[in-house]
Amino acid sequence: VFLNFAIIQSIAQSTVEKHLQAELKRHYKSESFMFKEIDAPTKYNIAGKFYKIDFQGENSIKYVYSGRVNTNRGSNKSSTNNDFFDYFIFYNPEFTVLKVKIYNMQSSHGEGVASAGWLKQFVGYNGKKMLAVGKNIDAIAGATISTNNLTFDIQSKTKILSEMAK
Repeated sequence: VFLNFAIIQSIAQSTVEKHLQAELKRHYKSESFMFKEIDAPTKYNIAGKFYKIDFQGENSIKYVYSGRVNTNRGSNKSSTNNDFFDYFIFYNPEFTVLKVKIYNMQSSHGEGVASAGWLKQFVGYNGKKMLAVGKNIDAIAGATISTNNLTFDIQSKTKILSEMAK
């Protein structure tokens, strides 16, 4: 059982890194970068991964978080559900959100969160204010769980990255 879990985790990790590499190539039209995983302290209990990005030359993206959000009414920590999406948060060196990108939508509902126009509202978020759907984050009809879970994840992962850097 443990070996099967390790193999599945390895396949999933390589898929995440392939998507990350493709997104960085697409955005910067260059292959002159390297990324490495940053180990988050266990006290944060995160399911996703943080990466540090090193470009040859100066560049704005410095950190990336890759995570999964469940889109059902169950816990956001479980990865056994079939309704989820995987996403990246791209950060600058000051831990400010530059871009949020959903790269793997495996949900039969809540697709509105994948809209680039809706995701743009997180650009510039630096963790200094609270995010609340319906107040400073637009709600999406039919995607209440997805919008709330993603908003919570962006807020918490931005705070964690900032704390890890201290």
